[in-house]
Amino acid sequence: IYNGSAYTSITLNVGETLAQADIPTLPMADRGYNVVGWCIDEACENQADFATIASSTTLYAKQNANIYQITYSVENATLEGGSTQAVTFGKAYQLKTPVYNVAGFDFVQWVADETPIPMQGTWDIDSDITLTPVWQDNRVSYTVTFMRGNTKLGDLSVKDGEVVSAADIPTITQKTGYTVDTQNWYVDAVCTTVADFSKAVTSSFTVYVKESANTYTITY
Repeated sequence: IYNGSAYTSITLNVGETLAQADIPTLPMADRGYNVVGWCIDEACENQADFATIASSTTLYAKQNANIYQITYSVENATLEGGSTQAVTFGKAYQLKTPVYNVAGFDFVQWVADETPIPMQGTWDIDSDITLTPVWQDNRVSYTVTFMRGNTKLGDLSVKDGEVVSAADIPTITQKTGYTVDTQNWYVDAVCTTVADFSKAVTSSFTVYVKESANTYTITY
């Protein structure tokens, strides 16, 4: 009897059958495999029947490659064929390619706990696994410029299709001697049209603070 690393011999008289207690314990499986029983051929295509063995026979431990599940963890992307995939240890595999639902994002690679996983090859991971995609953001960036009079308060870079975050909008402060609209920014220098920061940005633009010098009366 061959257990994958060494032979064990058991002698039987004619007419005897192998007692269950004499059958060696199945060996531990190799990594990524499970041992399923004894067989009478080295290719392990025929299961051994200990009750019918009537001549000198070599038995081999049969082990099968484990099948593992890949779970694709994707958001805002399309994955053809569903979010899971079965792979067999030691066999060739090909990972799925996701497509982001927003133009301008290109798929780079899959990672498992930040470890890159090749798109194809021979499967060598002996467990179920969850893969997360890495994307490259190739969208065009636009500039939003904030002006107060002739003074630039700053520039903000915004990706195509995104909106200006409220946290990134400068706070408009009061100014001595002026009447200031501290609630709104305007898209024109004369400050007639209020900027709508809830709309997706599709080009660069400049916004302005609306303020006017106060007029005071001197009484003599």
